[in-house]
Amino acid sequence: RELQDAYFQPDGAAQRGQLKRQIDTTEADIVRAALRERQQDEQTKLENVQLKLANLGGKAPPPALIAELTALTHSIDATDATLTSLNAGQPLPFFLYRLHFASVFEQKDGFDIVIANPPYVRHEKIAPTTLATLKAAYPAVANGMADLYVYFYARALQLLHEGGTLCFI
Repeated sequence: RELQDAYFQPDGAAQRGQLKRQIDTTEADIVRAALRERQQDEQTKLENVQLKLANLGGKAPPPALIAELTALTHSIDATDATLTSLNAGQPLPFFLYRLHFASVFEQKDGFDIVIANPPYVRHEKIAPTTLATLKAAYPAVANGMADLYVYFYARALQLLHEGGTLCFI
């Protein structure tokens, strides 16, 4: 946060550039650490699913277990690819809102208002790998026929503080 505060009150363009590089490096380090932690968590979950499959004694695995394995495998691949990309010097492929708006989440545990324009894509048109990732990330709203905007609603509600306003276009 100190780097961010200094960035918006610089003593010239050179200092602002230097602060920006420090901020970018710090953000990348934070993301790498979080991704490594996620890799460990995902590996533990994968081992648990594999144990469940091994304990079936030749019985057909339940569809829910297969779906969990598929979603977990996709998530592991995405995490590995992101970490590899960052380690190769690629810029962060996403906006770190929790870091950039840390004070909002510390003080209010979310935004006052979320304004969004979700894509209205029918369930049948969502790529299976994307659908598996969404179902794993939002199991409370995952439904056999949930359209893409349903997951956007779930995410928007997570970003709001209690009593916040949600506006969808």
